[in-house]
Amino acid sequence: MQRADLARTQRWIEQRRQRAAEEVARCPPPPPPDWVIAYQRTARGSAPHDVHVGGCTMAEERVDLITREQALAALAGGVAACGFCRPDRSPGHQLRGELDGSCGLLPATVHRKVSS
Repeated sequence: MQRADLARTQRWIEQRRQRAAEEVARCPPPPPPDWVIAYQRTARGSAPHDVHVGGCTMAEERVDLITREQALAALAGGVAACGFCRPDRSPGHQLRGELDGSCGLLPATVHRKVSS
């Protein structure tokens, strides 16, 4: 009796897994966020390190999704722009000119890899 129950439960679990896999296959993954902010560990916790275009491969694991306005505020507040994806100069993600009202060329900041 217990073996029959176990076999029935295992079949049910397998059917659920198959349904879940089919549903995942039907639903495309969400697009990457437009902006992320990476954090660096400090002695007092974590601090914003740099702003990235969503999908940047240089963004560390410790990131938060942010809006365009938050990206602008972070860059204007002194958070560095990633030197790889250049969110302050990327076509389609141009933040330059919105920070200071001028031509918007920000000083280049070399991307530093944050050690975990």
